[in-house]
Amino acid sequence: MAKSLLLLLALLSGASAALARTPHDTLVVAIPLDGIISFDPAESFETVSNGSLRNVYQTLVEADRQTPQKLAPLLADSWQPGSTPHSLIVNLRPDARPQPLLKRVLLKNVSDAGARRLLIQQGDVDVAYQLGADQVAALQNAPGVRIATFPSSLIYYLGFNTKDAQQPVLGNPALWQAARWLVDYDALAAQLLKGQYAVHQSILPNGFDGALETTPFHYDLVKAKALLQQGGIAPGTHFALTVVNQPPYIDVAQALQASFAKADLHIDIQPVAESELWSKMRGRNFQSIFIYWGADYIDPNTNASAFALNVPGGAKTLAWRTGWEIPQLSASTRAAAGESDVAKRRALYTQLQTTVQQDSPFVVMLQGAQQVALRQSLSHARQGIGVSLLYFDEVSK
Repeated sequence: MAKSLLLLLALLSGASAALARTPHDTLVVAIPLDGIISFDPAESFETVSNGSLRNVYQTLVEADRQTPQKLAPLLADSWQPGSTPHSLIVNLRPDARPQPLLKRVLLKNVSDAGARRLLIQQGDVDVAYQLGADQVAALQNAPGVRIATFPSSLIYYLGFNTKDAQQPVLGNPALWQAARWLVDYDALAAQLLKGQYAVHQSILPNGFDGALETTPFHYDLVKAKALLQQGGIAPGTHFALTVVNQPPYIDVAQALQASFAKADLHIDIQPVAESELWSKMRGRNFQSIFIYWGADYIDPNTNASAFALNVPGGAKTLAWRTGWEIPQLSASTRAAAGESDVAKRRALYTQLQTTVQQDSPFVVMLQGAQQVALRQSLSHARQGIGVSLLYFDEVSK
């Protein structure tokens, strides 16, 4: 059901045209929009488009904004079991919206992070997303601007295409194992990314029931070299790494390039627009990739069914995209989803997480906190762990 909030997308090529001041009834957001593939609610799967649609359409229920692990009514007023095992009777609310406080939201396509920083600093936009660590640091003491930090379910990982015909070494588990010891996790999080991201090495983000908080891997060049030698991986091996041409992806890619080179593994960085990256990934047209994964809902199954499920003829999950064939693990993932006992279900997801953490073509590295630049004139600006944009219906100026 469409809300009265009107969400406008301005597909502008740059940020050269400065605004004197944003309109009092309009929220102007600087954000790169090149990750958008579709605004069809049945197909939308990317963070910006999906986050936009959540502000346009009401669902029957949503993750509770205070306690996201719980479901809260939205369009639905109540529900009860139907006459068959897989049916529900839903009663709709007679008064489905409060009305939003602003008339419209304008998403302004600004592809350069430095330009986004200047726009928010000058007051030409109200909100700026996807700022790198340097841009955030430059805005910390800027007049009229504040940096808000919101929880995020996004986890960032390095993935290998195990079915790549040009570089079969990517399917060698020895490479996956060595890669885990060639990432300088602490330096990435604390130094390069300046605290924007935390070290995280499990497919379930912190904040989800049963998420592993263990971080067993650290940078160990000697161990990595030994694993490569034992696995028969020749010195001087090359492979391509596809990343989004925005922060933090290029910065992290360059750091990985440097640390892997010490083990005589050579990474060719291929920066692309986000929409192109998704197309390459979904078509298995990549060798390795550094990217994020965001939860679709606040339950362990959303990530487990992406990383640990690959069924012939089924959905093209992340495991499918990397060519990881896991019939036994896939069966365990399905069993965990259907388990109704809370303690047993948590134990199953612990096992799944441990398997993927220890032996898979995924090297989970970081969990992001969403840092957003806001003008001081905004109030009631917040967003939850399972969404990528502000709750636009709450914001006021």
